[in-house]
Amino acid sequence: MPIPPSYDEIVVTRKSNSSWQSNDPQGRVYSFELTVTAVSRAGGEGKETRRFRISFDLRTAHGTKVEASGVDVTHEDGKVYIDSRADQLLEAGNSRPVAVQITVPGDPAELPTEYPLDGLKAVRLA
Repeated sequence: MPIPPSYDEIVVTRKSNSSWQSNDPQGRVYSFELTVTAVSRAGGEGKETRRFRISFDLRTAHGTKVEASGVDVTHEDGKVYIDSRADQLLEAGNSRPVAVQITVPGDPAELPTEYPLDGLKAVRLA
């Protein structure tokens, strides 16, 4: 899902909460908290943010499921996109957490204990 170049990248941090084995489907569940901050990543300048998009690579088995609270989640071309729903005012410099859960099917013994969020980034859409 392309982003026009005029949209600036904002700060996003990740905190791995935990992971556990799942039985339906057999695999592993990963729990994260991604925190979006209304600050430009390039210059550290705060900007009011009403809409944002978080994205990261989804490089695991077919059937991987991503769920998040209070946002819309889509998968496309090996990436996950987490978009804010409607306008959610985030004043300049303030942060907002997004709880994310990733369910990966497979042999739990062969899956990593922490899911790699390669390519993690966030952009201010409005």
